[in-house]
Amino acid sequence: MRKYLQRPLGPVLVAALFAMLLCPATTHALGLNAAMKKAQAHVDSGEPDKAAEILRELQVDHPDSPMVAYALGSALYASAKRLAALETPDTAIEAYAEAERHFARAAQDTQPDRKREAEFARITAKTGAALLISPEERYEDALRALRETVAAHEKFLREHPGHAGAENNLDLLRLKLKELLQHSPEQQEQEKQDQPPDDNKQPMDFFLNVGTDLPGATVESEGNTARLVVPEGGGARP
Repeated sequence: MRKYLQRPLGPVLVAALFAMLLCPATTHALGLNAAMKKAQAHVDSGEPDKAAEILRELQVDHPDSPMVAYALGSALYASAKRLAALETPDTAIEAYAEAERHFARAAQDTQPDRKREAEFARITAKTGAALLISPEERYEDALRALRETVAAHEKFLREHPGHAGAENNLDLLRLKLKELLQHSPEQQEQEKQDQPPDDNKQPMDFFLNVGTDLPGATVESEGNTARLVVPEGGGARP
């Protein structure tokens, strides 16, 4: 079984996928291409937020462009990963959700290959958000989100059988779902109740404070047992 979730394509590959939408002979297209390259440079330098800012402005002029929508989704996906690494899950989840929305817009493309990859990117972003929900704090939400991502990948593979990235992700998600079901709050509580008490795990408090007034005598404690140790000859004499 492969070990890593497959990620959506970056803006550079997006530019290749959507190359037919560009018309280099026009100033308008050249401006679009330059903006895409600038956004890609920001992503490559670890500044996905700046890339997203450029692409949001670009989307104002190209609201129906699948290429711009996909590129913006990719920048937001990169931003979400960075936020997750910084251990800010709530903001990362929001970024993943926004990326998913833009990938969904890109999936409206009429070209089959581009449509397929945009849809795969959408469910990958959905998965990123699902995996950030803490089962310890929100078990039911985490379980529901994980089930939804499994269902999304199953649906995708019915429509696009043999997609390696989706097959890989689905294997991992099913394993994650199985683990989550095996560690439900009810199951963990039952395991605690079934665990036999360990009398030797912690000594009783009063044994820890045992002392003696006998001259030279000491007390040794082990587990819940205290033993008086008297020196040879019955103790020190005044």
